[in-house]
Amino acid sequence: MITIAQQNAFTSGAGGTLTMGNFSMVFALVASTVILLFSGWVLLSAYRQWSDEKIDLHKFVWAIMRVLIVVIIFGYYVRP
Repeated sequence: MITIAQQNAFTSGAGGTLTMGNFSMVFALVASTVILLFSGWVLLSAYRQWSDEKIDLHKFVWAIMRVLIVVIIFGYYVRP
């Protein structure tokens, strides 16, 4: 639980414009953007390998499932 003294100390240390709620929202948005870009890169790379027949369908589907699991777990733990 955040006390009033901690809230005031954070506000004065941040220049008075950034509150803890805004900071957590910014962190969640930046982290979500990074994880979604990384997931897209992984999926695109897996699709290219599958279309070039370097991996079979089983490995391609497994790559999709791993990315979905990571995104779901990340979305559960990172909330503003």
